[in-house]
Amino acid sequence: MTKDGFEARTLKEYGGLKIESHKRSIIVKTAFNQVYLNDVVLSKGSDIPVGMTLSGDNINLPDGNSLIRGTIKRIEDNGWNLEDGAELITVNKEKVYGGVDRHLYTNDLNFNPGLHEDENYFYTSLTKNIIHTKDEDFYVEYQPGHKLFDMTVHKLIDGKLQYVADNEQYLIFYVKKANHLEITDRKKQNKVPLIEHPTSAIGDVTIEDSRNLINIKDGKIHVITQASDDYVVSPNAAAFQLETSNERLRINSEGDWEGVR
Repeated sequence: MTKDGFEARTLKEYGGLKIESHKRSIIVKTAFNQVYLNDVVLSKGSDIPVGMTLSGDNINLPDGNSLIRGTIKRIEDNGWNLEDGAELITVNKEKVYGGVDRHLYTNDLNFNPGLHEDENYFYTSLTKNIIHTKDEDFYVEYQPGHKLFDMTVHKLIDGKLQYVADNEQYLIFYVKKANHLEITDRKKQNKVPLIEHPTSAIGDVTIEDSRNLINIKDGKIHVITQASDDYVVSPNAAAFQLETSNERLRINSEGDWEGVR
């Protein structure tokens, strides 16, 4: 069917897009290299060229990211522009939101931050996260089961202790404009993740989890311990070491914190 210049088709392949599975079989394309999809899985063999725009709900992308809703556009360096209103969960279990000018880069081992200083972006891999803002705030929610922050819990399943996603744990980063945060995995050194906030980052940062509320401003770290119910066991906190130009702070999984010299 056609309506108002849109072309609707029922098919398993459209251009470079290959549909692995779907609940609805209608694909709608405009004349402006924009494709609308709902409830589909795009196979890893799909080719999404620079400039192509995808819109819709529940789209599993070839790179492992999942668009919950909204519109994203393919950009250089295998990245995505997250348009205002977009919500996406990355392959590494971080939820990010679209804005006026927000970009996402995923698992690119050759990613060079120096080439993207004039952008607002989130870079994610299994061992490194970067949140960089120039003139837009960025908001990142780390999801249960996140590997870099070890957001898991021991549970007895079929008589065996296993690590599973801790669905009660949460970790949220609110990063104001003019900022740069780098998060590095240090499991190989038997250390908790390192979060670095350099001197050049002048905007406010707030980190919130199930135990603490942490604010970074002017290189100073301020911690507010979340109120808890004496009769309820609080979820684990995300353990990490936070370093600014002036201070260092270490937090363990119980939410206890201490300054580090």
